[in-house]
Amino acid sequence: MPDSKTDTHATSVINWLRGTAFPPDSPAIHMALYTVAPGEAGGGTEVTGGAYARITGWAFDVPSGSGPVVTANTGAITWLPATANWGLVAGFAILDALTAGNMLYFGSVGVSKSVLTDDTAEISAGDFDLTED
Repeated sequence: MPDSKTDTHATSVINWLRGTAFPPDSPAIHMALYTVAPGEAGGGTEVTGGAYARITGWAFDVPSGSGPVVTANTGAITWLPATANWGLVAGFAILDALTAGNMLYFGSVGVSKSVLTDDTAEISAGDFDLTED
């Protein structure tokens, strides 16, 4: 068994997240926020209510590097303003469906942030790094 993905495969995965079809006919991807960060087996507690919804449509840089291959978001990733408190956002996940679906990536946010009524959750350009080894 290989110890890790090849750089070619890692680049393909990142390019898929940038909008290139991989595998063929791949579904849209969505980013979700969590008040309890998910883990390798999924789980976590996704934000609900207050106009919260998973988002799609962000852009990433062209992948670079070799073992690991890396990229970062080229623009801000922004959710609609909260119409009620979302709570303390501690994690995120990238999933393949608008609701439910398969978790593709997960992680904790660098610094947890309370999203209150009228706040806008946002990840600034260049602050969301993806690494494929």
